[in-house]
Amino acid sequence: MKALLFTFLLACYCINVSANDSLKTKQAQQWLQNAPLQFTENKGQILDAKVLYAVKAKGVNIFLKANGIQYTWTKITYKSPKKSKKGADKSLDKQLDRPEIEQIKSHTIQMQLLNTNPAVQVIAQDQALEIQHYYNSPTTPEGITDVRSFTKLIYKDIYPNIDLIIYTNPTSTSSIGEGLGEVHRASGLKYDFILKPGANPA
Repeated sequence: MKALLFTFLLACYCINVSANDSLKTKQAQQWLQNAPLQFTENKGQILDAKVLYAVKAKGVNIFLKANGIQYTWTKITYKSPKKSKKGADKSLDKQLDRPEIEQIKSHTIQMQLLNTNPAVQVIAQDQALEIQHYYNSPTTPEGITDVRSFTKLIYKDIYPNIDLIIYTNPTSTSSIGEGLGEVHRASGLKYDFILKPGANPA
């Protein structure tokens, strides 16, 4: 009797752990889908070393470099899900699995500023509270941890006595999932050129 009771309690514990893990996975997916626009530093999770910061927006990835910005639009086509067979695993983990990718199409636009300061200093400001960890990098199997994000970048003296400021434009507040709180949503990226004494805007 005790053995049966122990087995039953162990099974209940395993089911509860599986459900909790699945809920956390779903919450993380909700956060990624609804996260505000932020400039995430490149610590090696992006293989192109020229990329200093990246912004993940809906339908487009934006990569900021020392002398320009790259926009990449990606469309992913998934295979039609197979019909579940009788007795198939219907656990939460299986339901949360993404369908198999059939095709990936992308196109890119490069915007480059001409005759900029080759030694421009890019300063990140207004750090976000959360940090990210990446464990799928082919060059860093041990993982890339403590990756920070910001809401403002300053290109110091990108031209003589001229700074370029790129920042997000928060316009509303929305929930990002149960227990995850609220965030300020951003409608897009904004930029300003700041002219200091002696600057030549021509």
